[in-house]
Amino acid sequence: MLIFKPIFKLITMLQSHFKKLLFFAFMLSVFASSCTKKELAKINTINNNISNLTTAPPASLFLTATNATQSSFEYYYDLNRFAFPLAQIFTNSLKGVANNTLTDGNTINNRYNVFFSPSGVGNYLTDAEREFYTYYTPSQQADRSSWVPIFRILKSYYAFYVSDVFGSIAYSTAFKAKEGVLLPTYDTQEALFDTLDTQLKNAVAILETSPGTTKLDAFDLYYGGDATKWAKAANALRLKMAMRIMKRNPTKSTSIINEVINDNTALMASNSDSWLLQPGHSYWGGSGNWDPTSVFAKGIKGTVDFMWNNTDPRIRLFYQKNNYSQDNINTAISAGIYPAGTMEPMRRYVGSYASFDAANSPANSRLESKIVVNSSLTLDTLSTIQDRLISPYDKDANGVTGNGAGTFILISYADECFMRAELAQRGITTENAQALYTAGITASIQMYDAIASLAQVYNYSPVQSSEINSYLTSPDVVWNPSKALEQIITQAYINYFLQPNEAWALIKRTGLPNASTSLVYETFMINGAVAPYPRRATLNDPNPADDNYANEKAAIDAMKTDPNFGNPGDNSGRVWWDAP
Repeated sequence: MLIFKPIFKLITMLQSHFKKLLFFAFMLSVFASSCTKKELAKINTINNNISNLTTAPPASLFLTATNATQSSFEYYYDLNRFAFPLAQIFTNSLKGVANNTLTDGNTINNRYNVFFSPSGVGNYLTDAEREFYTYYTPSQQADRSSWVPIFRILKSYYAFYVSDVFGSIAYSTAFKAKEGVLLPTYDTQEALFDTLDTQLKNAVAILETSPGTTKLDAFDLYYGGDATKWAKAANALRLKMAMRIMKRNPTKSTSIINEVINDNTALMASNSDSWLLQPGHSYWGGSGNWDPTSVFAKGIKGTVDFMWNNTDPRIRLFYQKNNYSQDNINTAISAGIYPAGTMEPMRRYVGSYASFDAANSPANSRLESKIVVNSSLTLDTLSTIQDRLISPYDKDANGVTGNGAGTFILISYADECFMRAELAQRGITTENAQALYTAGITASIQMYDAIASLAQVYNYSPVQSSEINSYLTSPDVVWNPSKALEQIITQAYINYFLQPNEAWALIKRTGLPNASTSLVYETFMINGAVAPYPRRATLNDPNPADDNYANEKAAIDAMKTDPNFGNPGDNSGRVWWDAP
């Protein structure tokens, strides 16, 4: 079972150590999160014209950066309203995925603000590294030699996360206002990925050979300063980035992949190695922005059907049963809606169609409709997701507020298993694809079981080992060499239930799952036509009045030279890594 690190519960104890710093960060983050990204990188220009007004010990800055990585605004706009529905994890309208989701790429800008705002992750991590070399003597620095590599790993992750859908971003010359660099140039995605890979590789080398003896300890909410685990996280990120560029630069991709796979001491080996953030209950603060049910959040048919048909124990961890209980059926019988003797259906996990045409088809009206029994009971065929996985404060059917805690997944052990299984199945490595596939499924189920328990999802029931064993032998899951690649990617997709950006990237990178696979990912149809598929954020041409106009324009113009990029405002265009 997944062991949750007790260090995560110390966040409230540590806040008093730098209360003023956190308050300043919060106020600036509220300002930054309310911004709208009208140009390519206006936030970059703002960021680099304002020197941070706070200084603090490097460890405190790192902890503040960690707190800044998650934004309720990002969850509401970028994820609940866009990425989750687009990845067909849950719906965001009464019937299927809303049409405007497929044309919207301009509201998914909050990750940009999280990284580049004055109180953002990039600024705090840059300051943490800068302060490290002035705050400590050379001997103290040597004793804390793991710290800067750890700062750089988290910074690399967020630069990758932002560039993943925006393409070119300022990085090499960003966050340097204190050094006099007010107008940063932009790294192409290709150059950025090279830079990040080099930084990660160097970080791993230090963490493996000379990490020092003084850890970040409680200031590190991910791994408690464990250098070995941070090296594994860095290698997992290298692996993920290398797989992104498989079509663009297969030679370089293969080289990085083999470097990582051959580093046996820095490969994830269990769920305890997963790169997670699990703050305490108070972190969510009761904000309604987290709550996915504000955008309906019904499960989608393809995944729900696959999980039901193959007895996936995660189905109860991901979704709530619909409300066709026997008690509610009896109430409907008394109201004359159903005949006497009507029984509760055997199956109460039911998903909605994702495609607008399918969800609104007369043939599917029974599935998508509701039956009003009385003023306090409406029967709904569809299953809502377990919203406490995302919003632990949500109330149960009796109005009781949740008291659990949520989990933010960066890279899980199961994720790495599926990446390595895919690479082995493609013949890029010589590892055992089947063994990694099985390990990934087992780890994913165990991880979500622990996450669901921590979140106190409704009607939680622990997963038994016999359920996992049964699932591994189910028709679409038992290893089948003739369709092994599809099976691996299907399981990776299910594992991304709380990571819609990764599910979306997987679909773009592999074309799987799709309308013809065992787990059906629907083709979005609107009024009989295939809808253009979003592949990146929308960008606007820069404003000539911007201070950094020349660099912004150069970045846009460079991306435009790739015919796959398309018009900046067209979210069906592609960033560099997303080659056809």
